[in-house]
Amino acid sequence: METDLPRFKLNSFPTGSFAIRSAKTLPQAEFDFSKLPDYKGFTSMGRLLKRCMMDQAGTGSRGNRGFLPPALLTSVLHREVIEHELKEKCPNLDATTMTNKILGGLADDDDDDDNDDISKSENDKKSYLFILAMLALLEKVSEIGRFVEDNNGGIWDRDLPLQLYNGDDGSSELRHRSHSQPMPCFQEWGDNDHEKFDDYQWRLLVPTFALNNDKTIQHWELEEKEILPWCEEKLQSNSETMSGGYGSVKKVKIHPLCHEFHEHLKALNVSGGVFAIKTLKHKDVTMFQKEVDMLKKFNGLVHDHLVTLLGTFTHKEEFSMIFPSAECDVDTYWKYYNRIPNLDDIDFVRWVSNQCRGIMEAVTVIHNPPLHLTKTELFGRHGDIKAENIFWFKSPQETGRGIWVIGDLGLSAFNREKSRSMVPNQTITWTPSYRPPECDLEGGVISRAFDIWTLGCFYLEMICWLLGGWELKNHFDNARSTTYINGAKIDIFFDLQRNGEDQSDQPYIALIKLQVAQVINDLHRHPNCTNYVHDLLNMIENDMLIVISTEKLRGESPALLKRLNNMHQRCIGEAKYCMKKTPEPHRLVRVPTGTRARLAPGAKEMVRKNSMQDKLPTHRLEDGKRYHQSLSAEGFAKMNLNDPEEARFGQNLK
Repeated sequence: METDLPRFKLNSFPTGSFAIRSAKTLPQAEFDFSKLPDYKGFTSMGRLLKRCMMDQAGTGSRGNRGFLPPALLTSVLHREVIEHELKEKCPNLDATTMTNKILGGLADDDDDDDNDDISKSENDKKSYLFILAMLALLEKVSEIGRFVEDNNGGIWDRDLPLQLYNGDDGSSELRHRSHSQPMPCFQEWGDNDHEKFDDYQWRLLVPTFALNNDKTIQHWELEEKEILPWCEEKLQSNSETMSGGYGSVKKVKIHPLCHEFHEHLKALNVSGGVFAIKTLKHKDVTMFQKEVDMLKKFNGLVHDHLVTLLGTFTHKEEFSMIFPSAECDVDTYWKYYNRIPNLDDIDFVRWVSNQCRGIMEAVTVIHNPPLHLTKTELFGRHGDIKAENIFWFKSPQETGRGIWVIGDLGLSAFNREKSRSMVPNQTITWTPSYRPPECDLEGGVISRAFDIWTLGCFYLEMICWLLGGWELKNHFDNARSTTYINGAKIDIFFDLQRNGEDQSDQPYIALIKLQVAQVINDLHRHPNCTNYVHDLLNMIENDMLIVISTEKLRGESPALLKRLNNMHQRCIGEAKYCMKKTPEPHRLVRVPTGTRARLAPGAKEMVRKNSMQDKLPTHRLEDGKRYHQSLSAEGFAKMNLNDPEEARFGQNLK
């Protein structure tokens, strides 16, 4: 016999339930009711419903032979249609009386929540509209009387869905979920009829997604047979789904009468209709809960530049999340949607400045959240900022340029104050291109400074695109590709070299790649460079792309945000600040300062395994130069911990 799916219970998540609702309760839904077929063009109610199910499923039916949103059923099967069908199929019944009973509490199209409360005047609230619909699909409307008679073992809409039991002898039987006794109204049916009824009930009882009444995120535990109301699945640029390390994401169009996010999408100022469904690869409910909790703390309702989680669900033992759909990630936006930026458009330049400011502000919110747990402040980090994890949402207005939004909080983590910077580098899953040096240095920990490095990488790539379009950005990617300790060519922003001065104590030197320093210099010299870009480049070089040492730490997000806010205000108030070309043609490359360090155990093993000891370049000091000293394990642990001012200005931490 068929068994129930495992029922995962998520912390503080309500379980969705089937609700009978009129389409009039979804006034914001963009749905053209005038396109519904006229019942007069069909020989039976069943054929009308089959046509509607196929039309509403669109291209997203995936072989399920269509579905019909519950909220639409009252519009398709209105009083006139029901009475007409009853007169045709049930001449011995009083069509008007039976129609009133079938519609029951739905007759007034009442959009009040009391419609969902069957404890009040239960007989008056009963309806049989879904029962009638399934009988019509089975061409059994004439049997409606057996289903509406309570004293004859009838059933009503609230009894749905019924459970299909498969016997050992191959028989099939429908039973109520609250008991396992056979139901009299089905006694004359054969196995095939039971199975068809089961199929049709799931095609009519598709879920409707929404926030809770208090605007909090809701979770649905869907059964295996429930049909997801996707009426269209859109391909991602050149692939059907885009997969990440933690799950796959696909774009879907949820039927407009199967979600209640219309007003929320307008509030977020993003184009509606299409959603991103992220399905996690793992089936660990704890991991799922952790990511959802993170998204609930930080979403578009908290900050415009953070991705908004709209809902979550489990289906076929997979965990999924619902987001507004971005048009693409920022890397794709640079490459395909705005390959050569128009630097003569001051509104565009100001928009870019505002996106840079907004992204830093969102990171600041993550780093210093306005939340408390047992009166102890929590500190967060994102952990995977990159162009592929920052998304471009189109504006619903034709003239709008949209917004860049940080997504994929799967790597995000929060720690109490005493441990916020003490996550060992061995535990991090890093992004190859943007990984910071502390991933491979002895004693290195993954702290909020991790995000400052990765955001600096993003800003530098963004400036390449801004001044020279996608071609310059792509050239930068290729220019910094060098052989690393894993034996492969990768485009990270720092290098590890052998210490040519002292190989006994600290045999390695960590430093910004010369190619990165050269690109920064080239951008200062670029004919399109402005004072705004000079200031942004200086912030990246002096406060973000820093190999952490006793002499120098990275800037903190609040201080960096303050600078970006001031820069953006100058873009608004002083046109020449962001529009007048002020290249520095005689500027010389600032040679990166090396930092003496020992490698973390994992990095040492990588060097040994790939025989890289003698293949790495040797670093030697120039006359008058000296090395910086890498932080000790204790120094890393103190970073951003006990003395924010000390951390901010890079004082000596030994």
